[in-house]
Amino acid sequence: RNLFRLDPDTGEIRIEGPLDFEQANGYALDVKAMDHGSPAMTGHSKVLIKVIDVNDNAPEIKVTSASNKIPENAPPGTFVTLISVMDRDSGENGQVRCQIRNNI
Repeated sequence: RNLFRLDPDTGEIRIEGPLDFEQANGYALDVKAMDHGSPAMTGHSKVLIKVIDVNDNAPEIKVTSASNKIPENAPPGTFVTLISVMDRDSGENGQVRCQIRNNI
């Protein structure tokens, strides 16, 4: 299935399918124009399309290691767990900040 469609009458190039920055951040379209002369003459051009990332992926949180049991008299600073966080978006959209809700 083609992601782009060229209207041969107007020259407009339009999106035909979903774009996903994480799969491809750009496209190069080879465009050919041909006249009806005899002999037919052709012209070629390359159209470069840059896809801009949007914030369309939620951060993923994984617990990488944890202490299963913590004694009630554990001192402050006792290790509880280690998490890793990843966001597939790019730039500022992919930067994450973690926090613990205040009601705990």
